Amino acid sequence: MKAKIVVDGAPVLGGTGFSAITLATLPSGTEIEILSTKKVDGKKWLYVELANGQVGFLSGNAADRSGSSSWRSDEQRDALRSIGMGAFLIVCGILAIVLIVAMIDSAVRSRGDVSFLFQPFALLAVGAILYGGFRIIGGIVEFIQSFRE
Repeated sequence: MKAKIVVDGAPVLGGTGFSAITLATLPSGTEIEILSTKKVDGKKWLYVELANGQVGFLSGNAADRSGSSSWRSDEQRDALRSIGMGAFLIVCGILAIVLIVAMIDSAVRSRGDVSFLFQPFALLAVGAILYGGFRIIGGIVEFIQSFRE
């Protein structure tokens, strides 16, 4: 996707870290190609290609994406993936608990020995449910935050 630099002297960096070197400094109005977007430690970054073929990272606020919602859609997609993964974990945890209860019931009805091996599996199932819940909550918060900019 094409974009134009809106901040005079915008640095194109070799990475997103504190010690990243400056590869180029772009004047306002320079056209760039956005290859991808990402967020590192809460800061938006654009992975860009310059006219000379050089690639690097640019602050997300330095370019006008011509009203494009690509950044928002990337954030929303990631948030929805997190929600989906959370729901999957909850369903797996519930199915595991149902299976454990059925196996214990079967052992009790046949007057067999109820093995204590069910306890670790029950803990894992409950852990999956809890972690899934946290993933869903985190995804919802991310999704809502994607509209705040």
